[in-house]
Amino acid sequence: MSSIRGTQLTQFEATITIDHPLGDPDLLNMRRMKVHEGIDELFVIEAHVASPSPDISFDSIVGKEVTFAIKLQDGDRYFHGIVGHFMQYATSDPNANEVTWYELKVYPKLWLLTLSSDCRIFQNEKPLDIIKTVLTEHGVTDVLFQTTTCGQVIREYCVQYNETHFEFVCRLMEEEGVFYFFKHEQGKHTLILADAPTAFQPCVGSEQLSYTDSSPDKAFLNTLYQCDFSERVASLSHAANDYNMKTASMKLYSMDMAGPVQETLKGDLYEYPGQVDHEDIPAQGRLEALIKLRLEEAQALQKYITGESIAPYLTNGGSFLLAKHHRADMMGKKYVIHRITHEVQSGVEPDLHEDRDIRERSYLYRNSFKAFEDSVIYRPPRKTPRPKIESIQSAIVTGPVGEEIWTDEYGRIKVQFKWDRQWPNDDTSSCWIRVQQGWGGNNWGVLFTPRIGMEVMVNFLDGDPSRPVVTGSLYNSDNMPPYLPERVTGEFTPTKSGFKTKSSIFPAGPEKFNEHRFEDKTGEEQVYKRAEKDDDSYTIETETKHIEKGSKWLVLDHGDRNVLLKGGGSAVPKTTPKGQDLPAGAGDDILELSTGSRYTSFMSGNGPIRDTTYIKEGLTEYQHDKGTMSRVFKEGNDRKTIIKGNREVVLKEGNDFHKIIKGNRHTVIATGDNTHEIITGDDKTYIHTGNHLMCIETGNKKLKIDLGNKGTLIDQGNEVTRLKKGNQRLMIDLGNRIITLQSGNSTLTLEAGNQTEDVTGHYYGTYTETYNLTVTGNINIVGKDNINVTAANDINVKSGANINVTAASNISVKAGGDISMTAGGKITATSGSSTSVTAGSSISTTSGSSTSVTAGSSITGTAGSSVSLTSGGATSVTAGGSISLTSGGSHTITSGGSMTVTASATTFTVSSFTVIT
Repeated sequence: MSSIRGTQLTQFEATITIDHPLGDPDLLNMRRMKVHEGIDELFVIEAHVASPSPDISFDSIVGKEVTFAIKLQDGDRYFHGIVGHFMQYATSDPNANEVTWYELKVYPKLWLLTLSSDCRIFQNEKPLDIIKTVLTEHGVTDVLFQTTTCGQVIREYCVQYNETHFEFVCRLMEEEGVFYFFKHEQGKHTLILADAPTAFQPCVGSEQLSYTDSSPDKAFLNTLYQCDFSERVASLSHAANDYNMKTASMKLYSMDMAGPVQETLKGDLYEYPGQVDHEDIPAQGRLEALIKLRLEEAQALQKYITGESIAPYLTNGGSFLLAKHHRADMMGKKYVIHRITHEVQSGVEPDLHEDRDIRERSYLYRNSFKAFEDSVIYRPPRKTPRPKIESIQSAIVTGPVGEEIWTDEYGRIKVQFKWDRQWPNDDTSSCWIRVQQGWGGNNWGVLFTPRIGMEVMVNFLDGDPSRPVVTGSLYNSDNMPPYLPERVTGEFTPTKSGFKTKSSIFPAGPEKFNEHRFEDKTGEEQVYKRAEKDDDSYTIETETKHIEKGSKWLVLDHGDRNVLLKGGGSAVPKTTPKGQDLPAGAGDDILELSTGSRYTSFMSGNGPIRDTTYIKEGLTEYQHDKGTMSRVFKEGNDRKTIIKGNREVVLKEGNDFHKIIKGNRHTVIATGDNTHEIITGDDKTYIHTGNHLMCIETGNKKLKIDLGNKGTLIDQGNEVTRLKKGNQRLMIDLGNRIITLQSGNSTLTLEAGNQTEDVTGHYYGTYTETYNLTVTGNINIVGKDNINVTAANDINVKSGANINVTAASNISVKAGGDISMTAGGKITATSGSSTSVTAGSSISTTSGSSTSVTAGSSITGTAGSSVSLTSGGATSVTAGGSISLTSGGSHTITSGGSMTVTASATTFTVSSFTVIT
């Protein structure tokens, strides 16, 4: 073994030993050690060792665990950690070739978290769970959680941004009021997290200490040779303010005070924002709890003691009882070690439990510390700064798979930050983030929602990474601008600007969009608007459009154009801008053409087009001060339907001309009347070729002319009036009815039914030619007075059956020519008075059956020529008076049966008289 000054190098008799991973325990021999430890601090062990080896492998010890032990009578005091630094010294010892000096710096495992950093998002987790996750991920598993209430409130959004994992964990503990310290054992050290005084346990072996007013060289074990009391002025109140966008009108403010103090000692702390979470989390109760923590933090070390001792069992987070002190108000109180530094020097002499003056020993232990009363509610100082993002960042909008737009009820979106390596690119990648808009009123303002996949700019409220705000969108190689600048004369001229959206949701292609574009190129200025589907606008008062020059075009490729004028009495005049006043309307549709024409063209290659005007209630008026109104239907129908109401066309002066080159004109009145009134003038209907049909399914047709004539002129063709069911009645109150046929025939045909003519007055019929009356049944002529039949020539009466002539008074038949009656049956003439037959020529009656002539008075027959009476049956001539037969020629009576002539007197004046029976 190597030796120092002739002494063998071993750890067997040393006061301090080290358990290391180099194999040979004597390869490292402790000489002195300094340990710095404290609450909320990483302990640091600085150890100086001697070794017989000048070339120890650094890789064999750096990053490895070691344990230091201070050999004490009542047991060993351990310090454990990881070698974070190992250094080999040169030495000035004359025997340097026999020994080498090394220095070790040892840290807790938690120290390893200072060597790595990250940018990371935690969502909807308790701070203690976040801390546990980070510690576990980095191998810090010997952890004891002794927290009670702190760190238990879930944080919606917690961001680690460019912080080491150690800074991040410490910041969370400081914000939540959680402190930490370490407990050392053989082969391990334990990280203890706590939030209450119950975590401070007595220092075993140094539970009670006494103050001895002596110099360090005369102090003994477990004595304080220096103990100083301090008190500082601390802030006695703490206030904070914050804002929650979900409760925007509620003021969040909290203040807590330590108690009444002198005015000169008052210190008020105020901070904004006072919350540590996302902007939609702050609440009054949570803010009050945090302010209480902040005040406890400010008050924690207001009073403390500092001291030096020979008490090797003192440890940070441990407590001791101060049994003796010259200040009575300090004695009997327990104090908690807040920070302590141990200094140990090793040797080969007996250990520290020997009751001898320390100057007589070849080794030394001492410590210096800072402590506070154990009644104090300790809170860690917020010494770890919160990260701030002072600049704008870029992010990508995210959402669920299959969606294109993803927001909450406030229009907030989610994004994936470029620095985030943990969260998937979906709707869980961030908190809900508000989007800055041009305006943001209550249900009014500007709203453009960034869509999934867009790149956006993100700023941060107060620079806090936990409170992002989207401030705009950016174009990139995946999302190019809609209006690329065009190159003109070698220069870029980006004159187009505007808004262009994209129809959503999938599978809408890029060709489906809405757009409002501005072209500012000189000579080509344009405002362009495009609606992918509907273009709706709503104006409360007046809409004004002024086109200084040029035309206005409205093109409807498909669909209808509807204009609804509701009218009403609530219209108001246009009063702004100044000088452009317009009157209030009353519901009128007014089109005024100062010059030019109005042209409406209906052209379709896909079938007929309809032109429909619908007025629920009101009038349709067309006024032409001067000019012509022309309607031309080249092909098709003109149909007007009035469901209920009237249709009035007034022409004050001029003509109303309707021309249909080809097609029909149909007028339907479902319910109501059709009145055609001409105050002065003519009503003419011209049909050059075709028919005029009027059909009344149910109802009457009435033509009334107050004064004037009705004329119907048909140049060529027929006039047909057909009544399928019902009656036709012609009534003339005063005047005559004249039917004149200049050429042609008049035919009356009754297919079924009877014809009755009732004439009050005389009935005259004048025929220049032959009048033929043919009846397949009987012909009955009944005269209540005289019946006169007069002919300039012959009178021929023929019947296939009987001929009955009956009159209540006279029967008179006169003919300028012959009188001929022929019947296949009987011939009967009966009159209540006289019967007279006068012919300019012969009188001839022929009956297939009997012939009977009966008169209440006389019977007179006068013929210019012969008289012939022929009967197939009996012949009976009966007169209440005389019977007179006169003929210019012969008189022949032929009877197939008996012949009876009865009269008061009978006279026959003939050239010859023949009776054949």
